[in-house]
Amino acid sequence: SAARRAPRAHPRQQADRHSREIGKKKSEGGQVRKTGGQETGWQKAECQEASGASRQTDLMHPNSAFRPRQDDLAELLVREIGFAAVFAATPDGPRVAHAPVVLSDDRATLQFHLARGNALTRHLDGSTALAVVQGPDAYVSASWYEAADQVPTWNYVAIEMEGVVSKLDDAALIAQLDTLSAAHEARTGANPPWTRDKMNPALFSKMTGAITGFELRITAWRPTIKLSQNKSADERDRVIKGIEATGHGALAQLMRHLGDDKGQA
Repeated sequence: SAARRAPRAHPRQQADRHSREIGKKKSEGGQVRKTGGQETGWQKAECQEASGASRQTDLMHPNSAFRPRQDDLAELLVREIGFAAVFAATPDGPRVAHAPVVLSDDRATLQFHLARGNALTRHLDGSTALAVVQGPDAYVSASWYEAADQVPTWNYVAIEMEGVVSKLDDAALIAQLDTLSAAHEARTGANPPWTRDKMNPALFSKMTGAITGFELRITAWRPTIKLSQNKSADERDRVIKGIEATGHGALAQLMRHLGDDKGQA
């Protein structure tokens, strides 16, 4: 990551902030933004399903109720969470790395960086990888439902992005680090915010020499927003209360903020 990192909030605090920010932006945005005529991954899947072609094996979850219709919801989640697991096959077997990410303005690419010694680093350039951004999740007890003959399940938020990875040059890596630190320093409220200008240039150069920057060109988005959209409004309210009572307030807030997604999904 960047040469020096601000202290991270507790994961639950981060998740709560993310859910509040998502609800705020969704409210401010009104009608969802369209993507300039570009068909999203899940829209393509729906078109193929309508024409009789099955894409279920390409989707994280086969139930279309858990695929958002809002064009910018998956993008918003990726930007707000800002951290991903990157999976790829290597000659040594499947490997995963964890890294902060930067989604481009046109949401066509996802940038990240890894330590040079990471097991994935020497294999990524030119390979196909899968980046997964995960939001809050929680167990859903069947005892919370009023209806009989229900089973437990799990509610969660996860966004998959697949694409070919290319290595970044030094200038692009530094630009990525500047973008990351500026975005996250703004969230900390630091005044003045940390910038690399505060570092000894030679030391900064040495530290950036220990990491490698990458860019994944996204060829497929696979979002799953599983928030009990397949249940009635009353049952969803019971699930929200149960999830909140078990200490998963961030997920409960997302269920409230995205509750109308059922009608659009």
